[in-house]
Amino acid sequence: MTKINKELSGFGGRLEKIRKLKGITQKELAVKIGATQRMISHYESKAKKPPLEIITLIANALQVSIDTLMGNKPIKYEFDARFARRIKLIETLSERDQNAVWSFINALIMKKKLKKQKQLTEKN
Repeated sequence: MTKINKELSGFGGRLEKIRKLKGITQKELAVKIGATQRMISHYESKAKKPPLEIITLIANALQVSIDTLMGNKPIKYEFDARFARRIKLIETLSERDQNAVWSFINALIMKKKLKKQKQLTEKN
């Protein structure tokens, strides 16, 4: 099963995708809902859905609807307010420092693209 199919077909895949989009680790999510990291890992990797009470806690912690978490509504990426605040702060830097920030961000993005390209090449 491809990663895309996993994300679309099961609760665990959707949970993992939403959690990562929100920039939250399994441990952070566990703390927010009063669970363990192992429990979150289990929910992400197993086909079984957690009880409704846990689903509600997870949806609240991730600030998404239960419908989105359950796959009844599409996952929408909403721009994280933390990024918006950081970008506003970057705008206050000197042009030289702004260029340094963007160069660093571009380098990280290129690194990720190259890693993904390498993984695809190795699969074939």
